[in-house]
Amino acid sequence: MNLFKFLWSASGSAALNIVILSVINGISGGMLLILFPGAALNISSEGQYLFYAVTLPITTIVFLVSRHLAQQRTEALAGRAVEDMVLSVTNTVRHAELPAFEQFSQPDILMSISDAQTISDAAVKNMESLQAYITLLIGWLYIFFYLSPFFGLFLLGVRLLQILIKEMFRKIIGSLVREQLKEEKEIFTAFRNHLYGFRELKFNRSKSEDIFDNYLLPGIESCMRIRIRSRLYGAELMITGILTHLVTMACCTSFPMSLAPEDVTRIVIILFFVLQSDMLINSSVQNIAEGNAALEQLRRLFDPGALRKGDEDIRTPSRKPAGDFHSVTMDDIRFAYPAPPGGQGFSVRIENLTIRAGEILFIVGGNGNGKSTFMNILTGLYPPDEGVIKIDGHPVLMKEYRHVFSAVFADFHLFDRFYGSDAVDEARVRELLRLTELEGKIRYGQDGFTTLDLSTGQRKRLALVIAMIEDRPVFVFDEWAADQDPHFRHYFYENILPSLKKKGKTVIAITHDDRYFHVADKVIRMEYGGISEQWRPDREKPAHPLFSRKPISFSPKKKPHPSDEAVFRDGQDTGEKTERQDREHSGKGLLKQIRQIFREERDAVKKILCLLPLFAFSLVSLSVILIQTPLQGQAAGTQGIWIVLLLILMVTAFRRLQKTFYQAVENGLPVSVSV
Repeated sequence: MNLFKFLWSASGSAALNIVILSVINGISGGMLLILFPGAALNISSEGQYLFYAVTLPITTIVFLVSRHLAQQRTEALAGRAVEDMVLSVTNTVRHAELPAFEQFSQPDILMSISDAQTISDAAVKNMESLQAYITLLIGWLYIFFYLSPFFGLFLLGVRLLQILIKEMFRKIIGSLVREQLKEEKEIFTAFRNHLYGFRELKFNRSKSEDIFDNYLLPGIESCMRIRIRSRLYGAELMITGILTHLVTMACCTSFPMSLAPEDVTRIVIILFFVLQSDMLINSSVQNIAEGNAALEQLRRLFDPGALRKGDEDIRTPSRKPAGDFHSVTMDDIRFAYPAPPGGQGFSVRIENLTIRAGEILFIVGGNGNGKSTFMNILTGLYPPDEGVIKIDGHPVLMKEYRHVFSAVFADFHLFDRFYGSDAVDEARVRELLRLTELEGKIRYGQDGFTTLDLSTGQRKRLALVIAMIEDRPVFVFDEWAADQDPHFRHYFYENILPSLKKKGKTVIAITHDDRYFHVADKVIRMEYGGISEQWRPDREKPAHPLFSRKPISFSPKKKPHPSDEAVFRDGQDTGEKTERQDREHSGKGLLKQIRQIFREERDAVKKILCLLPLFAFSLVSLSVILIQTPLQGQAAGTQGIWIVLLLILMVTAFRRLQKTFYQAVENGLPVSVSV
């Protein structure tokens, strides 16, 4: 039902159209169940040939066309639903405010998007199961009302038993699939440690081995075991369904009631066709369980109704001209983080602070005293719990004035091009790259920046270039100069910031560089979430121990860095080599992966090749015995013994075949990670 709602959410009319096609397909499939036995028994009778010659082709065409149209439209609608879901998740994240965004689980969001195709495939399987159920219903109605009501009731009881067994397996497989998703999340987290902590792990082999041996590898192995278990349960469901049908056929051939041999043959043929529909239903259980689990995980990420539509636009910001303001005042502002269990939450209070347009404001203080939180409140990323922010004396919601800020945060994200800008002055970009000493390392063209593979300090310089090209009225810097060498730090404070002020820009910077306080018009110091001191450097000098150390001397002349170009070239060579290796690996294709499995799992392949003929022999032999006219006396006893022996052979061969196959596939997949 969840998967059908998933399709309905994309288009109700299209989903209804698919249901109608599925019903037509199910009814035509049921009619074929009725026509095939009749044609096999009576097509040579006088007057019957013309009837079957007309009805069989027409019904078959209706069945095939409706199946094709239903499948085609289900896949198209499921694809559209997946697209809407991905856009909806993306738009929900895009709309979220920072406090809500910080509560999102990024691994869960990425995994949900990657599982979108799983949901789509499950939706298609769900509709195919609906078609099969309708076919089964038509076949049962024919047996109950036309052939034998008593045997129809018997089949109804068998069907209810099959449904109970299927539900039991469905719940087991569903729980295993949810457990597998949890393990995949742990694998994702462990693998991120290897990706983002690559250099640090190179210095600490024991840490690297601990993450790999105790977190990543056990997670992969546990996930593999869970996958094999869930698939084996699916195989058990399949063999249970086959056994149930074979037992039902055996009961039909020896049922203690007055059934004509011709009716017995009809029922057996119908049951053979029903077996195919049952196998389709049972084989879909795994896919449907995976789709439901992925859909449930997605819905757990967001509150009901919180998902926004993919085409829903962000609220238009204030139309007030960006540069048309004289002051921003924070009046008795308070913001508090939620308290952790058993602890106290941190809070920030700004009683009164006025920032005037065109001035440079420095924010100083120790770590954890609320500087970044203050910045998030001022820029509208955090809504204050109490108090008001005023622009030119008028209370405003700062989230409507975010468009006046250009920011480079401490944990900034570096974009590969100037998104949102219709026309970029490339000459101006080249000039800024030259001024920030990035000219020889990076270029800008139609495809964006040529590389982002830069040092931390260079990445911050490139982020500064992007902010200056955006040219907003207010510039926000969170410890921007912390990763710069002395000469460029001096250039930033003594040249870049004064030039921004001359252009009428307002600059708000978190800094620890007390030797450059003279550049600022105002300096505020934060302690314990509040402003403990503020002064104007041209009039006062702070007497705080934090600022008592003597300034160190440095040479303003830039020292050459001959290794920079070599590092850049090495990075390019490494990137090209990695890209070339990726192309070679992707070129292997599916056939080479299958050959690899065959080479590495030769014993398993031999076992599979031995078990396949045994299973096929037992299944065909059982079918031949059951479709024959029942024997009497000693021959019937011999026949029963053969049925039992063949059943045991078939079940044993099938179970071992499935287990060997899934283990061979899992063991043959490239799951190891080099560190």
